[in-house]
Amino acid sequence: MFGFPRGGLCLAVALSHSLGIPLIDFPKKGCLVVDDVYETGATLRSIAEFPDITFFVWVSKVKPDWWEAVEVCDPAVWLVFPWENKGSAVADQKAYKYKQSLPLRKVSE
Repeated sequence: MFGFPRGGLCLAVALSHSLGIPLIDFPKKGCLVVDDVYETGATLRSIAEFPDITFFVWVSKVKPDWWEAVEVCDPAVWLVFPWENKGSAVADQKAYKYKQSLPLRKVSE
């Protein structure tokens, strides 16, 4: 079992203990990869090409396609998981909302 650092790692450790599946440092063929949330998909897509891997997230903000999810929620919902610092989560949410409010900038070639 592999969990992406920060939220996915917390989930992977808990599942590793519960299910008796060894925790590994890097994803490899045949492993279970877990993460806390699928928001943009960037994290899971970074290793989507690995062969024979099962991808699970606790909460997905979009309908799962090639990954599995325990819950699916509205993309506008701000999530705070039990392992997160609630004070930091408030600051993170404000920063996220601010970034979302900025106009898109065209990247120069």
